Amino acid sequence: MTFDSMRSNWRATMWRECAVLSDARKNPLKADYYAAVTPRRRIQQGRLWHGICSVQGMVPAFFMRFLGALVLDPGAYENIEADRRSAMQSVVVVMAVCVAGGVGAVGFGLSGIAGFATGAIIALGAWLAWAVTIIALGTGPFAEPQTRSDLPELLRVLGFAAAPGVFVALAAMPAAAPVVISVVAAWLIASAVVAVRQALDYRSTARAVAVCVAGAALSFGVMSAVALIFSQKVS
Repeated sequence: MTFDSMRSNWRATMWRECAVLSDARKNPLKADYYAAVTPRRRIQQGRLWHGICSVQGMVPAFFMRFLGALVLDPGAYENIEADRRSAMQSVVVVMAVCVAGGVGAVGFGLSGIAGFATGAIIALGAWLAWAVTIIALGTGPFAEPQTRSDLPELLRVLGFAAAPGVFVALAAMPAAAPVVISVVAAWLIASAVVAVRQALDYRSTARAVAVCVAGAALSFGVMSAVALIFSQKVS
């Protein structure tokens, strides 16, 4: 199921439930009938849907985009690129990854507030280096003739492309840390490839892979350097 189909199904259900609840509230007779024939659980669900409607579906949109980024759905990245309102959502994703980095730092012997801060700073620094490299290469020497994109669009998609990074929190288990880091790193590169290909209108997937791998290499170097510096200070 693609991002567009998931979003359409979600919205159809949401607005249908909202319409029923609103109709029941406006007409007392219908409200009594609705309460009589509808299980309590569905009434509670209807109230939940009404609350979701009141924020214009932004929360469902965020989670649909987040899920789309995790499953590498190109439609999700196209949607993020086209919607300027997704900028703050992208920031939330990066912040969540930084928090996950702070939690995952426990698996590498960094504990306490200092260890959490170190992990969070490393995660943020790695993402910044990764994003800067991808933007510089993707819009510069690796750009294709049809490449058309601006900085805000790229930052939005790259923010969501970092979504798999939330699972780095699982590295808090020392025995699983190496496997978690390897899997998350590969997942991040794959999500970045899809994001870059969509945002920069690349026809060549190999070109997108080259840009993202170069960004990952620089990001790993920055992450290692920052980790070395902070580990010395913490110790």
